[in-house]
Amino acid sequence: MKGNIQEKAYNLLYFSRIENEEWFKQLTVKNLDNQWLQVDTDLEQHNISLIRKLISFNDYQTEIGYLRISIRLEELFQSLNSIRVGEHSIVQVRDKTTSNILYQVNTSGEEKINESYLTVKQDIPGTRYGLEILVSDQYFLKDAQDIRNVTLTVCIASFLIMLFIGILVARLSNRKMKKIISYVRSLRSGEFRKRILISGHDEFAQIAVAFNQTASNIDHLIQTVYLQKINVKEAELEALQAQISPHFLYNTLSSINSLANMGETDKVSAMVTGLAKFYRLTLNDGRIMIPLVNELEQVKSYIEIQKIKYANRFDTYIEVEPELLECEVIKLILQPFVENALKYAWHVDRLTVKIVGRRVGDHIFISVIDNGIGIHRDRIREINSNQPMISSCGISNVNDRIKLRYGGDYGVKVSSFYGGGTTVLLILPYEQPKTGIKDIRKMRGEEA
Repeated sequence: MKGNIQEKAYNLLYFSRIENEEWFKQLTVKNLDNQWLQVDTDLEQHNISLIRKLISFNDYQTEIGYLRISIRLEELFQSLNSIRVGEHSIVQVRDKTTSNILYQVNTSGEEKINESYLTVKQDIPGTRYGLEILVSDQYFLKDAQDIRNVTLTVCIASFLIMLFIGILVARLSNRKMKKIISYVRSLRSGEFRKRILISGHDEFAQIAVAFNQTASNIDHLIQTVYLQKINVKEAELEALQAQISPHFLYNTLSSINSLANMGETDKVSAMVTGLAKFYRLTLNDGRIMIPLVNELEQVKSYIEIQKIKYANRFDTYIEVEPELLECEVIKLILQPFVENALKYAWHVDRLTVKIVGRRVGDHIFISVIDNGIGIHRDRIREINSNQPMISSCGISNVNDRIKLRYGGDYGVKVSSFYGGGTTVLLILPYEQPKTGIKDIRKMRGEEA
């Protein structure tokens, strides 16, 4: 741009037009991205540009160009003209790397050379620029003596009054406060039948009434509602969990029968061995929670069975952070999604299924990813709506079990691009592992 910006416009340039420009070389050498800079003729034209890389949507990594958005400094910083701090104050934007002033507003129209200023600085996030406000010392010293005297008088009077009120209130309320604290401590220790007896209509009497009502409600909830809900929740959890195992058993027995009819005795033996291992891990001595390493072993057993069925036409990869292997999770939350991938995702000669586990803060994110046919957008919206669906029983089953166990903040999310694969994300809370490290060593040995 050789002239001032007069209207909105855009230009599409090949790299050959700018690759030899000094400012573009500096961008590539320093690998700058998403930066506000004065490049090319910006300094002469009083402009500033936002430089940002353009990334290919094919792999979200390949750089295919740069986007430059230029705007006049007066338009970008016109809001600074409305700042009025005092006489002879100055508002300016400064480049922190070069200390050059990018833009300046003098509220008085002139700057006194010998006048001293108080400077307030604030960095502009995401840029190398900072906002500075220079306020004349004379502005603060004006009427300072009167303000100091009034402030000192008010502070002393307020302190004396507050001291008197504080001593009075402390003496009047100390006895009642100690009594309330003792009953609160009793409530913390589990004694819900004690009641506070304080007469009067002041705040302490209201606290006593509220305390008594709260204690009564807690005692009632524990004795009647809470215990009942726990029992119902555990029953629902076990019922939901029991839906998956028969479904897998029927399919596997059908495959074993087919192999037996064809005389594939070796494959029948391997399939029965895998099925026994799968159900040994599934039973888990009747416990609902199992270490994640055992859940992955269960998935491996399922995959071994399916590789016999599909004649090794698919690949599987498991990448889980070692610190998560000991964490306990609900059993049978991964196998249904691997089964769905093998059942519905085929559209290529060789299918790939990948399981990735990561910890982010207090959450565990486990993804089951495939490169299959994918799912239509409307279907994804229907699945993520958490409405019961007969055709997606496995997804609903796992989602319901997670929510019943951990609450509504956790569950299953499905994302997909039709023709480009599907990702199922399981969101679980991170809980401190309780098991030893034997299973982890075993897992690492088998992966190696």
